[in-house]
Amino acid sequence: MGSNPNYTQHDTQDEISLQEIFMALWRQKVLIIVITLITGLVTGIFSVFAITPVYHAKLNIIMNMPVTHYTKYGEYTLPIS
Repeated sequence: MGSNPNYTQHDTQDEISLQEIFMALWRQKVLIIVITLITGLVTGIFSVFAITPVYHAKLNIIMNMPVTHYTKYGEYTLPIS
């Protein structure tokens, strides 16, 4: 294997250590939490005070029903007011 010119030995300097990334994030946990809380607070205040809510609701029910309904048992007057 040592004589193959296409073979390169794996260099450990090119690896990404997940432990190092996790430890870097863990050291900055207070900063991450503070930025998250401030951003959430600012967007919450902005949405409550600066944005006017828009509510739209529209419902059309068209029923063409007779007042008296005829069945095989007789007439039935519907309680429509």
